[in-house]
Amino acid sequence: KGIGRRLLMEAIHRLRKKGCKEIFLELRASNVAARKLYEPMGFKMIGLRKHYYVRPPEDAIVMKLNI
Repeated sequence: KGIGRRLLMEAIHRLRKKGCKEIFLELRASNVAARKLYEPMGFKMIGLRKHYYVRPPEDAIVMKLNI
């Protein structure tokens, strides 16, 4: 339905108005749905945090968006 995308767009808009230049986020490496949301909006993978999550054990992808 696009609710997550609209919420993210509004958050980016508000952060930009407040002078924010960058947004960082972390997500489970297996979270394909989240990557499908973030990547088309311009977020780029900038790193990997090995063994970041404990239950279940999993790496975290670090993403960044320059606004």
